[in-house]
Amino acid sequence: RIIEIFVPRIADGQGHRRAVETARFIRGQLRSVPDRRVRIYSEHSISDSVIDVTAEELDALTVLARAESEGRLEFLICGRIDRQSSFPRLATDVASNGQCFHSEDSDRPLLDGLLPGESVFVEGTISVATRIFIEDLKHQSLRQPNALGQLVLDTRRFEYRGGQRRDLGKLFACLRGVGETQITIRDPYLLSQEHNLESAAELLEFFSLRCEGIRIANLIWRQNSPVRTHGGWDSRDAIRRFQSKLKKRGLEQLVVRYQPRRRGEGGHFHDRRIIADIVRRGAKERYRWDLTSGVDGLMDRSSEACVFLSRLR
Repeated sequence: RIIEIFVPRIADGQGHRRAVETARFIRGQLRSVPDRRVRIYSEHSISDSVIDVTAEELDALTVLARAESEGRLEFLICGRIDRQSSFPRLATDVASNGQCFHSEDSDRPLLDGLLPGESVFVEGTISVATRIFIEDLKHQSLRQPNALGQLVLDTRRFEYRGGQRRDLGKLFACLRGVGETQITIRDPYLLSQEHNLESAAELLEFFSLRCEGIRIANLIWRQNSPVRTHGGWDSRDAIRRFQSKLKKRGLEQLVVRYQPRRRGEGGHFHDRRIIADIVRRGAKERYRWDLTSGVDGLMDRSSEACVFLSRLR
């Protein structure tokens, strides 16, 4: 009673709406049959998969981590899956001649759906060729004990209610007392409107005052975002206005790299996060903060906000 799932990676940071639904479905399959187990074979490790994971995907991974802690789910790193050989997305009870499920979009990550795509082909009885493909891949695979559980342990959740004081020092405590640090802020609305500019400038001022190691700030946002001002701003106007705000706050020495994105450039862009690359006692570390309501929501103390902090390395 084993379900085996073969995917290129667990997540890809696209914020799939089916992420939690997929994790709950897997949990439901385990609960419905007491001795059932799930094995997830991935071409990429958990650490590689979660570099760009979103808050929604983290919620889904937490669900899977519980099943892992119960000994019902295993995560394995496998060799490269040959998609051209009609390799299945999912197989049940391979050893006892079970079934295989082939998905149209089998190259999608697990949290994009268990069987993504519009068409699914079911192999009623596993063929000899398919069984050989699966067994060969399994022999090349390495089990990663507590891979999902460790990810959850490395992730902290900060919730802020509207109208309450926010201790950003605690949220960004890992940036204090370190060497040269580079931060990257990704938010599609980061420099789109006046209040966004104020929030971004306030955040950089906080970093400058409380995290003395920060030397470079990379700002990534979607240019020509809808704004309430007539005609909107182009990226050059947004940068000029923002530089003026930084000057008023005495932040001229901070190196700011502006990276506006055109609509549709680089695929889906809705994630809101901060990534910090730091050096601590000669060793490199990377942290990521996923902001469910963006920089503006974090800095606006009248609104609710939730932040996931993950240590990536």
